[in-house]
This record gives sequence, structure tokens and C-alpha cells, in this order.
Amino acid sequence: MAILKYFFRYFRTLYFSLLLILSAMLTGCYEEFDPNIVSTPVLCMNSLITPGDSIKVNLSRTWRWNEVDPKIVITDADVSLFVNDEFKETMVCKLVTDNNDGYYEFDENGIYIYHKKTHYAYLADYIPKSGDRIRIEAHDKKYGDASAEVTVPYPVEIDAVETTMHNFRVYTNKFGPDTYGMDLDMLVWFTDPADTDNFFELSYPKKQYSCSDYEGSDDLSTEDSYYERVDVNYIDYSGEPLFTEHVSILESTITETFGYTIFTDRRIKGKSYPLHLKFERVSYECYNPDKNPELGKVGITVTLSHIDRSYYDHVLSVWQANDGIAGSLGSIGFGETVFAYSNVSTKAGVVTAAAPYTVKVPIRDLVLEKLEK
Repeated sequence: MAILKYFFRYFRTLYFSLLLILSAMLTGCYEEFDPNIVSTPVLCMNSLITPGDSIKVNLSRTWRWNEVDPKIVITDADVSLFVNDEFKETMVCKLVTDNNDGYYEFDENGIYIYHKKTHYAYLADYIPKSGDRIRIEAHDKKYGDASAEVTVPYPVEIDAVETTMHNFRVYTNKFGPDTYGMDLDMLVWFTDPADTDNFFELSYPKKQYSCSDYEGSDDLSTEDSYYERVDVNYIDYSGEPLFTEHVSILESTITETFGYTIFTDRRIKGKSYPLHLKFERVSYECYNPDKNPELGKVGITVTLSHIDRSYYDHVLSVWQANDGIAGSLGSIGFGETVFAYSNVSTKAGVVTAAAPYTVKVPIRDLVLEKLEK
């Protein structure tokens, strides 16, 4: 085993040295070159469909790499929704707000405020259900047609969550509430549906808030009547082998494998299985002078999404392009270029579906249990 470890370390050093040398050879002496490849822009379609939520389709067009400030969003196309091969409706383009994407900025009065981003999307009145076969067809007078089809999965329940706390610590603050630090080992149990090939993704936000006057800002203070805050500074994926099942032994020694939480059921067909997560340097802060009963709801939210094949293939192709050996070699001209997977007829964009199942692990209960001991 020691010899194997030495070999992999040696190969990894050699691999990156060769990449560096080859890159230097290719970029050390160059001149500007415009290949002037003729390409016709086509429609690009993107959507993530979940049961019980409205369908939103982002429609744009492809553009040439050297276009200056290209206008790519398409707002006047004809977009049709089909469900189980039956026409349902013509989708309407509207300006929508993305609550999960925004930025902070000082206004004219010097107040630091949060701005939510807006964008145009095509919306449907129909609310999809698990098992629906959704097809979206778009037509634009200038850029032609695009279509994609996907089947909405059924959610897979999280059966149980087992949480073990380590390294509990208290940071006393004489000017405000105490902060509690900890590390958490978590086992997320679920049962894989038998007789089908299944694909999954695990996700969780790093921060959560509960505040009497909270409107999207993380600038909480004791002027609020109450608040709770949970921060997760680091998540260790290395204890869960399913998250790296797509990585070969060679790639695990020389490429980046961190940050991807998609996986298949190849190893756990029809079985109950615990996903192992490690949340490190977790902090919990609570301000509740009036003993407000609303507190105690903030914790670590864990979502297990049953995803369709197109979702899995797209994320996997992104990893292959950015971190896999094939993508690394292709990016410097020593292999075939790895492109992101697309199930859209124009090969631009991806229409996917996911059925999430979410549980919340309250941190307050864990902290109180530790303080009582």
C-alpha cells in the first residue's frame, strides 16, 4: 500500500508538471488569431421542474465568443407546454424575482441593503406532478425552434437523521448573546426505490436565520426582539463514498473531487442507506429575551432530491469538463473537448426535473441538551 501511495503522489506531481510545461509551450509565444468560424445562433433553453411548483423556462440564444455586450435573452418567442403528450398552454414571458440570488449595496443614505435580482422567464399556470412527462417547445422567428422533454420524479423520503455532536464550546459575549460552536456528524437515512435506476443529489444551505424583522439581510442585531442564526463554516464530504463514485482511482489522486453531491443507486439498489456528512465549525447564536416561542425552528436543512437522468448527466459533464482528466487534457488541446450535456434539441441548455424531500435538524435542542449535562 505504501508503494501505491508513493506511485500516486509521484504520478500526480508528474501529471501537473507536464500540464504546466505544455501550457507554457502553448502560451509562451503567441499572436492573436480569430478562427472566424461561421456559426448560426440557436435557441438555448433552461429549466428545473419540481412537483408542486410553477414551471419557469429561461430562453436565450447562443452567441459568438467575441460579441461585445450581446443581447441574448429572448422575450418574444412562442413557448408551448405539453403534459403527457397533450397541449396544455402557451407560456407567458414575465419579469420574475429570484429570491435566492442577489447582492448587497450601500444606498444614497449609506445604508447597506440587499437587492434581489430579476430576470425574464416564461411561466406556466399548470402545476406539475410527479410522474408527469413534460415537453416544452419554443419557436422564435429569428433563431428557430428548440424542444426538450423530461419526466418528473417521485420524491424519496428521508427516513431518519442521526446527529452526533463533537467539540462543543461556548463563546461568552458580555455585550450580547453567547455563541455556541460545535462539529456535527450526521447520518441521513433513506431507502432506494427498487426496480428502477435512480439518481440523487444532496443539498443544504450553509446559513439559516430566523428573525422578527428579517428581510434577507444577515445584519442581525439585538435591536430585534429575537433572532436565531446557524452558520456552517465547512462541510466534509470525504466520509461519503457515493459522492465520488464517478471518480476513477487515478482521477482521485490528481484532480479535484470536492463539492459534488450527485450520486446513483448502483451500489445500494433497493436498500436502506445512510449518507454520512460532517459539518465542521458550526456556530449557533440565539437572542430571545422575551422567550418568544417562535425560536427553535432554525437548524441545518438537508434536502435529498430524486433527480432525473438529464440532471445527473449535466452535472457529471460539468465535473468532467472542469476537473476530470479528459476535460483537463481537452482544455489545452491534447484531447477531445468535453462539452456540457444537453437534452435540448439544439444542444444548448438543459431541461431537468427533481423531486426534493427536506428535513430540518434543529440546533437549539442539541445545544440545550449539551448545556444540561
